Amino acid sequence: MDKGVYIGADIGGSHISVAGVDADTRKICTAVQRKQISADIEAESFIGILNSLIALSLSEIKDYNLQGICCAFPSAFDYTNGIAQYDGSNNKFEKLVGLNVRKLITGSLAVFVPVSFCNDAHSFSLGEYALLPNTQMNMMAITLGSGFGSSFINDYRLLSVTDAAIPNNGELYNWPYKSGVAEDYFSSKALIDGYFLKTGIRAEGVKEIKMAAEEKDRSAIELFESFGTDLGSFLLQWAQRSHIEVIVIGGSISGAWDFFYPSLIRVFADAGSACKVTLSDHPEEASIRGAVFSYITG
Repeated sequence: MDKGVYIGADIGGSHISVAGVDADTRKICTAVQRKQISADIEAESFIGILNSLIALSLSEIKDYNLQGICCAFPSAFDYTNGIAQYDGSNNKFEKLVGLNVRKLITGSLAVFVPVSFCNDAHSFSLGEYALLPNTQMNMMAITLGSGFGSSFINDYRLLSVTDAAIPNNGELYNWPYKSGVAEDYFSSKALIDGYFLKTGIRAEGVKEIKMAAEEKDRSAIELFESFGTDLGSFLLQWAQRSHIEVIVIGGSISGAWDFFYPSLIRVFADAGSACKVTLSDHPEEASIRGAVFSYITG
């Protein structure tokens, strides 16, 4: 009998990751295929890389019955129709605007299965939620990378559906914070700009700033400490407001966890909060599985 399989794809501002997901166990059943991309990638290159990774994942599976292709994209995206709506306001994927991803996947791969789309922060939260011991817990999932992703979930459903205090389906990237919005402070660009202001050095990425912190660069260490304090203050208000019991953090910036977590958790401790803040063990895999969960759970 053919093996039921979904393809899950996690698209971020710096990568595309794809893998097969077993339809019965809902576990990843192939190697994760990953390709680095830039936020200003051309549309033709983007769709070529995505389709090649999907094809590569399918080539690993023998006698499969493809159930669907499930893709997680960051905002702004028309998830119902599969069309990119990036306008450059969040510094990524501007050249994909108007791209009908569903049409270009089905046409190029000649597949006749559902191709679904969901928000990347939602997919990450679904994948992480499946690992919790109690599926009645209120969880908040955060992705820190080229953008700031957020999602609130309980029993595999968005909390924003039942909690009127949570805006915009739980997407807080444009929520007011200090003199701007959350994404101005909790993103790769924010850290790169902050390091430049401190040192006059324009780092190529957060990884470079993390390496500087590992080498006892005081400016880098202080930057991460300040980042953690600000992030803690921002998250604490939402934990209190929506009775969040667990916050899971992923995304590329989470690689610097050891440098910003102590100041972040100190904010929660000082407030006497019982909310648990934890690092995702496998954020990429969580997003891939979560994209499939999003389609299955509707």
